[in-house]
Amino acid sequence: TRFDAAKADIIVLAVRWENRAAALSDLDLTGKILIDVTNQMEKGDLPENRGSLLLQSHFPDTKIVKAFNTLYARYLDGNTT
Repeated sequence: TRFDAAKADIIVLAVRWENRAAALSDLDLTGKILIDVTNQMEKGDLPENRGSLLLQSHFPDTKIVKAFNTLYARYLDGNTT
């Protein structure tokens, strides 16, 4: 279960972006490392509230690591700035 996973020192968050809140609700992640592999797809959240910063604001005592992200080319707008 997600509660069992939260007992580990390192946790991988591998859910759809819209399911992240439900996956993490009621978990104590203090002192843990959370590897976030979600892709933030809601345009309303970008660019000021990037996913990893949003997670960090909810879990200030957790080390958030962003990793293993992939986006298909059709989602990229070609802007390299």
